[in-house]
Amino acid sequence: MQAELPVVCTDIGGPPEVIADKELLCRPGDADALATAIERATTVDRDIGVTNRAYVEGTHATDVVAPQFVDLYEDLCEDQ
Repeated sequence: MQAELPVVCTDIGGPPEVIADKELLCRPGDADALATAIERATTVDRDIGVTNRAYVEGTHATDVVAPQFVDLYEDLCEDQ
């Protein structure tokens, strides 16, 4: 996602939590759903890579996540 590429994954575990385009998720073991998701990622939505990069930078980048950890640790220290 950070490399501005589409990401297709199964709808299981952690990946569905970070995939913005839910149409790129497929059921495990469903080859037709996987093929449809790959086709969508490569032909239908040409801007998905740019969207993915913006999503990662806005939610998972170090400068976004680090202050959240600092806030958490400060809150935990105050509660002690």
